[in-house]
Amino acid sequence: PNAPAITLGDVTLSYLEMNTKANKIAHYLRFIGVNSESLVPVLLNRSVDLPIVWLAILKSGGTVMPLDPKYPKKRFRQMIDDAEPHVIVTEKSLAMRLPDGLSARVIVMEDEWPSISHGNGSNPVRLGTSRSSAYVIFTSGSTGKPKGVVLEHRSLVNYCTWHIPYYGMTPSDRVLHNAGIAFD
Repeated sequence: PNAPAITLGDVTLSYLEMNTKANKIAHYLRFIGVNSESLVPVLLNRSVDLPIVWLAILKSGGTVMPLDPKYPKKRFRQMIDDAEPHVIVTEKSLAMRLPDGLSARVIVMEDEWPSISHGNGSNPVRLGTSRSSAYVIFTSGSTGKPKGVVLEHRSLVNYCTWHIPYYGMTPSDRVLHNAGIAFD
């Protein structure tokens, strides 16, 4: 639990710190109505918080829907209208990029963190199964309209289970994540 889980610049969080923070966010998300299969769009810049929020959504039972900050506002509108989410997670610097008139509750992490930080840091009761949705990515829109593709937990686990031995990964290895935030 004390091994480094995330490092970005001079900030490093242990697995314990990451898990505790994700648990607090997950409990908060459940409190505001996120449950099994709830689509939760996430509009965050690359930061230590990005994977923590994704993990929190999974722990809440929800489905991660990454929104790449580089997308135009029109694409956000199409994706959000298609997903019909009840909650969207973002940060102050990106909140104005969201389309106007959304019916979803917009959670600005910097504003909500003071309340969330006092929450329950224990693992929430697990919701869903291996066939529950883990995340939704949208196609490039080659037909004119982007389409959401749902990936299940079992697909993600299968990929990781294949990836580790294929590349001979060990606990001391590190992985640089440089693909687009909304790339599969």
